[in-house]
Amino acid sequence: MGIGLLAEQDKIAPFEVFTSERLNTPVYDPGERSEETQTFIIAQQSFRQLMGWTKGLRNAAGDELIIQSGYIERMTPNAVADRYQGVHYIGMHQALLVSCMEFALFALTQSCVFPNVGNAAGEASPELKNGKAPGILLLDKTLRGETVQIDQDHWRIPKDENRHVLAVYLAMLMARYIWLHELAHCTNGHVAYVQNAGLALRLYEVAEELSVVGFKPKADTDKQRDKIIRQLEYDADSSAFFGLCQIQLNDLENIDGIKALDIVTRLGMSIFAAYAVTWLFEEYQAFLDLKNDPSHPTPYDRLQHLARGAANEIAPKVDGFAEFHQSICDQFNAMAIPGLYQVGKAAPMDSEREFELHAIKSAMDKWRFY
Repeated sequence: MGIGLLAEQDKIAPFEVFTSERLNTPVYDPGERSEETQTFIIAQQSFRQLMGWTKGLRNAAGDELIIQSGYIERMTPNAVADRYQGVHYIGMHQALLVSCMEFALFALTQSCVFPNVGNAAGEASPELKNGKAPGILLLDKTLRGETVQIDQDHWRIPKDENRHVLAVYLAMLMARYIWLHELAHCTNGHVAYVQNAGLALRLYEVAEELSVVGFKPKADTDKQRDKIIRQLEYDADSSAFFGLCQIQLNDLENIDGIKALDIVTRLGMSIFAAYAVTWLFEEYQAFLDLKNDPSHPTPYDRLQHLARGAANEIAPKVDGFAEFHQSICDQFNAMAIPGLYQVGKAAPMDSEREFELHAIKSAMDKWRFY
């Protein structure tokens, strides 16, 4: 299974102006393609090509949607959507993709995960060591100034070569879900809405204090602000999840190694990727000491929301999807990760939350791009 794009898009306008002037942070440039950086390069090139459908979109005021994207040199696992001088920007911290890769590699050491690929039975299915979740262990080591010891850390890598390559593809799909989530914050009008309503400067994947610097809402409006942003996160999750699945269902895959896989594997990997990223939010929040942040839904609630969407929106349109989806959930649930949330059948959304989500979507009509 090779890794590469079917086609490549020319580079867009420089991203460093935004990161320098708006975030006071340098861009992360993967440089020339190498074994270490190809995942960064291909994941971004793929996304830039896929978001071509946004060209020419305008909102009710006639504003054209212009988007720039790139990596940000920060060792915190996060992503951001912003609007600056009339342009929307979406950025992914380099640490976030690194953590996705670490999780994906560990997932494919589990014989229960995609057992039809390679010699799954030959994998050791190791349990976690040192109390660090996959996706956090390597980041924690890096920040501590430690290095990866191959003889000690090989247990986190699939033994089978085909499964190792599949893990790279899974990491790319996890990155794609993140890119699509941040894109939805732009196309669905979220960024423009929170800025014009004075709710936040920008939207982060995991809440950061900088997002509210410059806005000082009164104490009695904090709860309402948090409630609104939670609904925006649910909306972006839905858009990203459905987009991720539709790329496979409509044969739009543009990474040739992934495209070469059968549709069952590709779609299953996409669903698995979305659930993996969502579960990792919990670990990221704990890592950043934001475990109880009220402005973002809990990862458990977000997983429930995605599972409801799969059951209510995708299953009725795809024959056999319910059983297929449950098989992917079973693989996810069986991984040897303590505290892993179980996904699958989700409880119906309570009426109050359903009403709130519908109301916030209606409020976005003025800002949404069509």
